[in-house]
Amino acid sequence: MLISLNWLNSYVHIPVDTKTLIDDLTMFGDNVEHHTRVGSVPEGIIIGHVLSVVQHPNADRLRLCTVQVGENDKREIVCGATNVEAGHFVPVALDGTHLPDGTKIRKTKIRGVVSNGMICSEKELGLGEDAAGIMVLDGEYAPGSSLEDALPPPDEVLEIEVTPNRPDLLSHVGIAREVAALYRVPLELPYEEVPARAKSAVEIAIQNGEDCPRYVARMVRGVKVGPSPAWLVSSLEAVGVNSVNNVVDATNYVMMETGQPLHAFDFNRLRGGKIIVRRGERGEHLLALNGERYELDEGHLIIADSREPVAIAGVIGGIESSVTEETTDILIESACFSATLVRRTRKSINLSTEASYRFERGSDREICRAASDRACELITEIAGGTPGEVVDAYEQKYRPMTIEIRRANNARLLGVDISTEQIVEYLERLGFRIVSSSEKSATVEPPSYRLDVKEEADLIEEVARLYGYDRIGLGWNFRCTAYAVRAPFDRFVEDVADHLCARGATEVITSSFTDGSEDALWGWTEGDVKRSRVKVRNPLNVKQGYMRSSLIPGMVDVVRRNMDYGIRRVNIFEIGKTFSCPGGLKGLPYETLMLGIVMTNPDDADFWQSSKKATDLFDIKREIEIVAQVFGVDIRDDFRYDFDRTAGQFFYKLNEETVIEGGIVPGPVAERYDFDQPVWYAAVDLAEFYGQRSLVKGYSALPEYPVSKRDLSLVAGENVDFQKIEKALVSQGGGLLESLQVFDVYRGKNIPKGSTAYGVRLQFRSRERTLTDEEIDGIIDKMLSKLERELNVTLRS
Repeated sequence: MLISLNWLNSYVHIPVDTKTLIDDLTMFGDNVEHHTRVGSVPEGIIIGHVLSVVQHPNADRLRLCTVQVGENDKREIVCGATNVEAGHFVPVALDGTHLPDGTKIRKTKIRGVVSNGMICSEKELGLGEDAAGIMVLDGEYAPGSSLEDALPPPDEVLEIEVTPNRPDLLSHVGIAREVAALYRVPLELPYEEVPARAKSAVEIAIQNGEDCPRYVARMVRGVKVGPSPAWLVSSLEAVGVNSVNNVVDATNYVMMETGQPLHAFDFNRLRGGKIIVRRGERGEHLLALNGERYELDEGHLIIADSREPVAIAGVIGGIESSVTEETTDILIESACFSATLVRRTRKSINLSTEASYRFERGSDREICRAASDRACELITEIAGGTPGEVVDAYEQKYRPMTIEIRRANNARLLGVDISTEQIVEYLERLGFRIVSSSEKSATVEPPSYRLDVKEEADLIEEVARLYGYDRIGLGWNFRCTAYAVRAPFDRFVEDVADHLCARGATEVITSSFTDGSEDALWGWTEGDVKRSRVKVRNPLNVKQGYMRSSLIPGMVDVVRRNMDYGIRRVNIFEIGKTFSCPGGLKGLPYETLMLGIVMTNPDDADFWQSSKKATDLFDIKREIEIVAQVFGVDIRDDFRYDFDRTAGQFFYKLNEETVIEGGIVPGPVAERYDFDQPVWYAAVDLAEFYGQRSLVKGYSALPEYPVSKRDLSLVAGENVDFQKIEKALVSQGGGLLESLQVFDVYRGKNIPKGSTAYGVRLQFRSRERTLTDEEIDGIIDKMLSKLERELNVTLRS
């Protein structure tokens, strides 16, 4: 929720500076996420009066303007905007003025004509996003006066995180209540009844009071629809709302002020002079204000006239009954709709609006009349017209509940003994009505806008907010020297994350939800546990209908976003849970803590000094092997991989369960994301991985004797995996074989068709003596004999 401090100050005096306010609101439970300053006029910008506009003699798209910038000071300025006209008052930057982007304005020749400054647009001044034309000021001003004189004062805007249980904070009045309670300052609300001066010719019919507890309608006759005044436009723009016209802007202003969504109908377009609140019928449709046509059914709550739907209740109005420049009579709607029904409707048509955002969290039915009066007051002030009578269909009246808060329970939950007198004072500051109180307890009535307060614990939370979360537990009685012991598995998971960060990887966090479309892209076959996704009963949107069954698709999205910003070297990891229900599991799904690693790097061979090639199979395989080695997991015997640098896969299984898998992202994924470089991934089941650790860690001294190296070129048949070759070599090498490394793989001419030639480097070393050539040659002979006898692998001739 965006809150303008200028706007907020009209309801409550803020006795502290902005930084203190931000800190205090955050500690009060109203987390301020962002703070910006808007509307600051650059120094040196003055107001000019355009006296004449003629075509530039040497340019078709430029105009030569004579602008008065002082009492007896006229300047010629070249301007490219098409909306500049004689008589306009405009912002002017003269020679030597600096614009917000750092540009210094200088007297200069443009196509042979001297320009003595610049007529500015909103964007050039940092006052808005409109760069299509110059900024034209309303009213008349003294030429040469500061632009600050013509504009509203600079503002500061706070972005406040509003949790779903606090819809009362989705307004300036809601935040003003919090400020008033926090600093014990008076609250001045803008609610006054507007007397009727004309009859209202509208009838309201509500089919079901559960769907619409209250509907307030009021006509205003004889309005003049047009642009809004500058104060209204700037107020709305400060909180991210675009201006439409004075009538619509007034309803939006009241919504941002009070939190009550409103809608204005062109009354003369409503057939029969009747408003019907009902469920939709199959086959009905509505052409909405956004230009989209929505099919309706009995699951939608709609507003209809005597013939057809004119709005989707709580979500969006219809274009046929919208307010236009031809509108003279309007009908203001201020209603309360079922939060559940609005939420269901919003999801079914996949459309979220400022109104639906508020209604689906719950609205205050008691504010409907006051918000209607407030809108009527603003509209008649800025658009004229005569207010009509209020038609109030209050089907289900608000019945306040009473809740008891006990001093003993408050002390038990907060750990602080607060007197009932102090508890009552706190709650009164927050708008609660005290029904009765005693030394031990108090009975209170929550205000109608506090839909979240339903039981004693809620009241205790309100007391804690005003008492101060930071004050709870400061006393010596609450201090102790007991230390929590972290579970070994939790320490292991943190150690894995620290290890990967030290290796240069970046940790990411991706969404736990997915749309379930990964099967075909990733080639997950029937029987793969990743196809056994958990369906979400009430997804926030269509892209979050399932819980994720793999970390990798979300991480690949991160790679794509990085590439969109030109970042082509990506090395990321994530530790998070995946969810599955194999075999249609009933009850709770399986949750598996997984480690995901995704790596990609472009081929930099086009740079003359570079030798770095694109990421391949052995880069991602190396990361997994290092993790295994560091954490004492021996995967050498059962680690399987294809020996293809550009299309390989690898996996490690334990008791037929896959613990590690990875490889290159499949072709359909690469095509969908338009990858032009290989992207590799690995997924590790951390729980299974943890169970295979060896708790004994050893070390060895640096070797005293030299290493002996031998290179072999071995030719293997089509069906011989390198893992078998490696196992045979290791079995014959004994304790003298220190390392084995493949340095070349070849398929092609000069070897049998379908065969593969491996260049293998062997290193031998003894810790007791220097090895002789005869000893090493004997080991090599045994290796070659075993390879030829058991695998038909021979030396390449």
